[in-house]
Amino acid sequence: MSVSYLAQLENGEKSRPSAEMLRALATALGMDATTLCYAFALAGVDDGSGGPVDEADPITADMRATLEHFGPTMAAYMNSATDLLAGNRSYFDALPGLRIDGNLLHWMFTSAAARRAFADWRSEATYIVAMFRSVVAAFPERSERVQQLLDSLADSPDFVDVWNGGHVTYARREPLLGLRRPDTGEIVTVDAQFYRVPHAVADVYVFIGIPVPDEQGRPGHLGDTGQW
Repeated sequence: MSVSYLAQLENGEKSRPSAEMLRALATALGMDATTLCYAFALAGVDDGSGGPVDEADPITADMRATLEHFGPTMAAYMNSATDLLAGNRSYFDALPGLRIDGNLLHWMFTSAAARRAFADWRSEATYIVAMFRSVVAAFPERSERVQQLLDSLADSPDFVDVWNGGHVTYARREPLLGLRRPDTGEIVTVDAQFYRVPHAVADVYVFIGIPVPDEQGRPGHLGDTGQW
């Protein structure tokens, strides 16, 4: 790998690098796994995990039915732009106003309810921006939608500050997520998981928020009715 080749690559004089070349660059630059994955996405190079797929109807009837089987566990599907595709009652009850807004990233920075919903709003907002930046890189066909979102948040100082941080991530460093009950303000905890739906349209992701029992062994996020 020559200095001349790298200069041509940076100047756009060379076409996108091969997977082998990207891995060689990663080794030379000391990239971690997350940064390498992001580099593959930006270059539009297949890393062997599958690429974008047309999504005529990404959420099937069976997938919607599965959401309700989770019961008090929060569950929702979204695409790489964090547009909500479907969610169960527990998910929307825990995050007031998100069903109406329809986009997790936009709601996070424009809704007062979003700031009340999280025990540590800044930390969760930073994670969502880092996740958004990472996953949309693999779906260039969403560039127009992504630009719409960025434009809609351009007047939010908090969003601009977090976005300019340049963070990328594909996984939570801390799975336990603190949320506030909308009715009482009590801080409760869920084990939060977010991943691409296997064996489905590539641009479908699922969020699962599993109840974490309190010190008495009771699911801390449940009220008397068994719901938020």
